[in-house]
Amino acid sequence: AEKCYGFKNEDSIREKSSSGGAYTAISDYVLLDGGSCFGTAFTDTQDVVFQKAVNKQERDKFLGSKYVQSSIGTTYLEIGKELKGHNKVLFTGTPCQVSGLKHYLKAKKISTERLLTVDLLCHGTPSPKVWKDYLDTFFENELITAVNFKDKKYGWNNFALKISTDKKTFC
Repeated sequence: AEKCYGFKNEDSIREKSSSGGAYTAISDYVLLDGGSCFGTAFTDTQDVVFQKAVNKQERDKFLGSKYVQSSIGTTYLEIGKELKGHNKVLFTGTPCQVSGLKHYLKAKKISTERLLTVDLLCHGTPSPKVWKDYLDTFFENELITAVNFKDKKYGWNNFALKISTDKKTFC
């Protein structure tokens, strides 16, 4: 049966997180059991893509909200292989991505017994083109070094978009 939980991690974890730090706790559990985590990270060109993590350093790239449509790529196929190998897997995504994964695995007759999923609350995600156009307009010829959609500069309840480049930081 599906369940919904509220969670709040310790402040040091929450400062790096977007929504209470639950993902860190859940993914720690999976990684300690030798499993893998699938989540989204920014590429060097600021695209948002799904990636696999097998340790905390790789997993930490997934922390933080990314209000941009992400590319699934071959993630469902990779998760199927992990589950066939009897590995524990954590997949975090929007409700439609989680549903897509579950339908894919069912169609391929792959057991989901060792699959954990976390559905994010989805507010709708803009296309990657909107994101790229925004960056091109405000950060032309600058190398983006970090993006935080929920920076806590103005407090825990007043989030700000923070973008760091090789020339400046905008918040």
